[in-house]
Amino acid sequence: MLELGKKKKTLKIIQVYAPTSASEDEDVEDFYQERSQAELKKSTYTIIMGDFNAKLGRGKSIEKFIGRYGIKQRNERGDRLSTVVESKGYYVGNNKKWLFWNVEVLRSFNTGWDHRLPRAHIHNKGLKTGKTRGTCRMKKNTGTIDGRSLEESLQYVKFQDANDIDADYCFFIYILKGCMGKAETCEPAVNGSRISEVTKQLVQKRRELKRDGSHNLKYSILCKLIRGRVKEGVN
Repeated sequence: MLELGKKKKTLKIIQVYAPTSASEDEDVEDFYQERSQAELKKSTYTIIMGDFNAKLGRGKSIEKFIGRYGIKQRNERGDRLSTVVESKGYYVGNNKKWLFWNVEVLRSFNTGWDHRLPRAHIHNKGLKTGKTRGTCRMKKNTGTIDGRSLEESLQYVKFQDANDIDADYCFFIYILKGCMGKAETCEPAVNGSRISEVTKQLVQKRRELKRDGSHNLKYSILCKLIRGRVKEGVN
């Protein structure tokens, strides 16, 4: 479980390796049971990745979470996986464009077999709950992660191999949080006002015309101009 930023959002990553088609049905049942247990812990985002040893093929018209661009024909294990996906509401691949980018294969990493370790960037942007009314306030300092600095810090880290996946995971999280803390930068506070100084001057001019009782063509043009500039500032 990874904590993302200071908003207490969490990312849960579940790595799986499903039994092959030659395995017994009991092994498959045990696999899905263990996967369900791993999903019990709540998180903001969940990524289930690995090898399911299943062929999903193209999604059917009644299926919401499986796309139409799969390859090959769906097999028996694919039917089981599609049932789980549709019942849990998990998207196969991803449900947002450009969620994964800069995907590459690390050929220099020796896994001990013919598999290769992939690496990708995940673009995560907080969901907006709706437009809020414009207010004139100072935004607080917000922390951002310098990607280049984080990558440089991780290059010099030596990860331990304790032959215990839980211990290795805890050590990895500890190191990652430390590197993220070093790579965090603080953006300066900025004025949160959406009305520019020019617009404020126009509003003051309109107020003077209204005080003098000059409700003429100049006043109407000024009102229209102010409405347009305020709309541009809000958008």
